[in-house]
Amino acid sequence: MNSDFQQMNHDGLPPQEKPERVLAEIRRRNEEYTEEGDTGEWIKLVVFRLREDFFAFNAASVIEILTVQEIAAVPGCPDMILGVMNVRGVIESVLDPGRIMGMPPLEIRDKSRIIIATGGDIRTGVLVDEVLDVMDIAADFIRKPIATLSAGIQPYAVGGESFFRDQYTTLLDTNRLFSSIRGRPDAV
Repeated sequence: MNSDFQQMNHDGLPPQEKPERVLAEIRRRNEEYTEEGDTGEWIKLVVFRLREDFFAFNAASVIEILTVQEIAAVPGCPDMILGVMNVRGVIESVLDPGRIMGMPPLEIRDKSRIIIATGGDIRTGVLVDEVLDVMDIAADFIRKPIATLSAGIQPYAVGGESFFRDQYTTLLDTNRLFSSIRGRPDAV
């Protein structure tokens, strides 16, 4: 077998040329970003996990993040509403966003959290598998949702921050998500 062939990577480049190619691609992407224009606007996001997927809410809609407390079921509520909980004397509803977006019901685990958030005129708790981070991101880095996004998630997605911990992160609109409680997922 030809020794030159053995030294080639799967992309057809000799091993010593691959780092230069990667750096050139990074520079090209950075230039592309700069050409698109840096508005200087930053957005704070609350990044969380539902199953294996990463999502985020704009932190402006988040009031607080709580450990899971006792959730009392309320007869006659839609499946997406798990019940209510007492937060320092205030009764908060708790919903499972996965049920709204066509995912299986969440199970409460040690890392589960409830994000108290607002969307439109609705304030509710949102059960998540885990809150991963609260972070600032340049508004210019938030792109349109990916085309392969699940049909159940698409109505609630407003953007996709490229990656968090090497995983695509979908920015959800709390107005759209919470309006589904009233049966109007397209209301904003």
